[in-house]
Amino acid sequence: MAVKSKTDSRVVRIHKNEIAYFVIRKPVKNINIRVHPDNTVHVSAGPRVPDRVLDDFVIQKAGWILRCLEKFEARIPAAEKTYADGEIVRILGREYALKSSFSKKEEVRVDSEGGRIILLTRNPIDAAGKKRLYEKWLTQQCDKVFRLILAQSLPLFKGYRIPAPELKIRKMRSRWGSCAAAKKTVTLSKMLIAAPRPAVEYVVVHELAHFVHQNHSKEFYGLVRSILPDYKERKKMLKQ
Repeated sequence: MAVKSKTDSRVVRIHKNEIAYFVIRKPVKNINIRVHPDNTVHVSAGPRVPDRVLDDFVIQKAGWILRCLEKFEARIPAAEKTYADGEIVRILGREYALKSSFSKKEEVRVDSEGGRIILLTRNPIDAAGKKRLYEKWLTQQCDKVFRLILAQSLPLFKGYRIPAPELKIRKMRSRWGSCAAAKKTVTLSKMLIAAPRPAVEYVVVHELAHFVHQNHSKEFYGLVRSILPDYKERKKMLKQ
């Protein structure tokens, strides 16, 4: 008789990086790790192997895992900004040109009609200062937009009793988002703010679906499709 495997999810933190992984419990002698092209990490182990042993094993293999994830996530742009006038940035799929201007009060303004993001700063030629100003503003935008989409997406899972998760925002280069069901948290990449809103909605729904199915099975994608019938088109937007 075949023994049914049990799947759970865990998260470990290594310095500034987080690695979310699925635990597959089945009758095997050794601990095995597989990194898949869909950016999921699967760890198979025997039913009696303690979780802390699995965490330690993942931490030991962290360098290799992160290299694999970065390879599969090459589609995420990682070019460094210079914050020079005219440099293009993307917010929710729309392109804006950066513009610096002197002001005693430092702040960021969005000129939607002109397609510009204006950095008001005491030193318009200080690239490091402009970076701090812009990144602080961008973090605030991520928090505002992601929380709104998360709040709007939760009711779509009515009947599944999904708890309102804690939202974490990190500058992740290896993936767009992750879910730690056991800790009731959803982590989204700061870079996701560049994607069109429908793509952001897909990532949020994808992570919330992991509270129901902690894998990427047919049932998982069936649930995602029932909520977002066009999820494949939305997913493609992440590559643009």
